[in-house]
Amino acid sequence: NIILDNGHDFLNYFFPGETRKTRSLFSGKGFETVNAALARSDFEAALTESMKLTNHPDKLKAAKAGYNCAVLFERKNQPDEARTYLLRSLSLTELWEARYMLNDLEQ
Repeated sequence: NIILDNGHDFLNYFFPGETRKTRSLFSGKGFETVNAALARSDFEAALTESMKLTNHPDKLKAAKAGYNCAVLFERKNQPDEARTYLLRSLSLTELWEARYMLNDLEQ
């Protein structure tokens, strides 16, 4: 797999291409409605449910919801919206997932 990844990276350096990314979403305790939407592969509903939680009084929960929104906006190929939600998430608390994703988007 490393050889294939290196070949893919080499070709993408010289030619336009796609990169596959895998990101996790918060869907455990407190995110049951998000989890239910994801179980149905209803990503719009997962985004809507995550957006509802971005103003939660628990800053950690709100930050995780913001990160979820960023991931789902990235999936919709809307990087500016993703970046907005990442910055909002990081303003609430330092989630390594959000920091990693922001660094990835800024490259």
